[in-house]
Amino acid sequence: AGQAFRNRRMPAPTHGSIRDIVKQRIIAVVREVKAADSMKVLILDTPTLKTISAVCRTMEIIEEGVSLLENLERRRQPMPGMQAIYIIHPNEDSIEKVKNDFKSAQDSMYAGAHIYLTSHISNDLIYSMRQCNELVQRTKSLKELNFEFVALESQCYSLGLHDAFRTLYSPVTVAKNAMIHTIADRMLTLCVTLGEFPNITYKKAASAEFDMVEKIAKALQVSLSNFDKQIVEGNSWWQPKRSEPANILIVDRSFDALTPLMHEYTYQAMVYDLMEMKDSKYKYTTSNAKGEDVEKVSSLDESDALWVQLRHMHIADAINFVIDEFNRFVQQNKAANMAKGEAKSLRDLSEAIKSMPQFKDRLAKYSLHMDLTKKCMALYEQKFLEKISTEEQNMATGADAQGKALKTVQQSVMNVLQDEHISEKDKLRLILIYVISQEGLSEADVDKLVSSAHLQNTSSAQRIVQNLKHLNVTLKQAQAKPKGMISSGMTAASKLFPFIKADSDKKRPKMATDVGYDLSRYRPPLQYIIQDALEGKLDPNEYVTTAPTSSKSQAETNSNGPSRNPRNKASWADKSAIRRDEPKEASKSKAGPRLIVLVVGGLAYSELRAAYEMTTKFNREIIIGSTEMMAPEAFLDSLAVLSEPTV
Repeated sequence: AGQAFRNRRMPAPTHGSIRDIVKQRIIAVVREVKAADSMKVLILDTPTLKTISAVCRTMEIIEEGVSLLENLERRRQPMPGMQAIYIIHPNEDSIEKVKNDFKSAQDSMYAGAHIYLTSHISNDLIYSMRQCNELVQRTKSLKELNFEFVALESQCYSLGLHDAFRTLYSPVTVAKNAMIHTIADRMLTLCVTLGEFPNITYKKAASAEFDMVEKIAKALQVSLSNFDKQIVEGNSWWQPKRSEPANILIVDRSFDALTPLMHEYTYQAMVYDLMEMKDSKYKYTTSNAKGEDVEKVSSLDESDALWVQLRHMHIADAINFVIDEFNRFVQQNKAANMAKGEAKSLRDLSEAIKSMPQFKDRLAKYSLHMDLTKKCMALYEQKFLEKISTEEQNMATGADAQGKALKTVQQSVMNVLQDEHISEKDKLRLILIYVISQEGLSEADVDKLVSSAHLQNTSSAQRIVQNLKHLNVTLKQAQAKPKGMISSGMTAASKLFPFIKADSDKKRPKMATDVGYDLSRYRPPLQYIIQDALEGKLDPNEYVTTAPTSSKSQAETNSNGPSRNPRNKASWADKSAIRRDEPKEASKSKAGPRLIVLVVGGLAYSELRAAYEMTTKFNREIIIGSTEMMAPEAFLDSLAVLSEPTV
């Protein structure tokens, strides 16, 4: 037991996707615990349950010899003949619950304890554990796993900090510094899990009010250096790729308040915008073999191969893809082919699925995505999203679908706001997009805009508009200009997206060449920041790289590429926000070190899609994440309470 309390760190596999790596570590933990004559019980607290359920199915854990899965926070039956595997967050509450499982020799719930911690445990908590004699006697292992994050997808992680947005941007926050260090600590566990000792690049703050990114970067650098020193001195397993280290790029939500508000019509983004989703779970009603309606819950994650294929497609393409894939399945399976002819519509597909119960599991996926795509398109029609999105795209790109620069949008926006068929939340999103895309508005103009929408709670809408200033959005009009005119001097744009400078000749960049849909012209600015990072062209006047730990690392950092001339205009002011130097398909030889992106304050699904697109174009591994994934409604809700004091 004494040795268990000294040997606390566990090596990590560092190959494969981030989901694969976390899964491998969990399986390794379960396999490491040998229970010859007794069975194993796996006990998780709530944060760890989310981490593990994101990458492992229950059956996969059971197949490794686990007889029972338990929640640490719920009442459990004693199993004195079992070995207990605890995978828990090292906080006081969880440690106390573990101690309570071993109050005495007579009251111990399990034969032995194998304790695995998701991050570094404090000396105070170690001391507390040592005071429980029975726990010390029965503890066979105590190790740190280092995964204080959730691997949502093969290239996406979440730090699970849903209060970060409010804590970091609220003018009445009292816990900003604590949140900064929590983010840095959790990013440390991500780096350790990936086996990376990275260079860290962060975006300069527009003002001291938005300096959290710099503080996170510096705190992470200190934590990495301390961890590296401690491990190198005491262990040999920590061998990060020092010759080709990853690059961490840190930005925060204040660099772009526009993207989370935009309607996006790729499948994943549309689902999370329009449907009620909880932890990637979708609840829906379908028909069984008897034609009876049954309620189902499905996980929209990478265990569903069809979801992986569909998630970044435009909704129109996704619908056609589901039908084509189903017809291909029918053609390849004789029994299915005998049951039904070729499906040509979603209705045909639904009928075909009902007629083939013997292909239940396979067809369940077709049924799921048929249901989802149908509902998304139905809501698209019911919510008049074409009308709304036309105005969004025009304001965000500064041009109409034909590429003609717009001079004024106020009247067309007012027409949409006055439409009684438009929902209040969609009206509010349109108002915020209008405010963001201007150089600032007078209070009278804002009042007129809000009042024209006929909202039930105009004061709440006014408060949300005013809260935009806490995200570095210009609200007050700097100088007189015709009402409703699209910004031409890019004053507000340069502040909102300061990595882009205004053109001296005020000419707009060239039109995009890859736009397939009029309502998908806008591209998130993060896409171009990622591209510059991959090409080594981030503007040194806007981005800072923390001092590497060796001269060799410094030389590699400096050789990433020449500094790029500042860009001309805000991404939302460019037709479809596509830059003049569109990235070309990359060859296999373009591969290089990992790029790890952290968006503090919430990541939009359109930004997640953009990261995958950059991976394909540049043949580079990009791992992107945030304090949380943020759908538009969650962004609105967060803005609404931003200036309210925390309880």
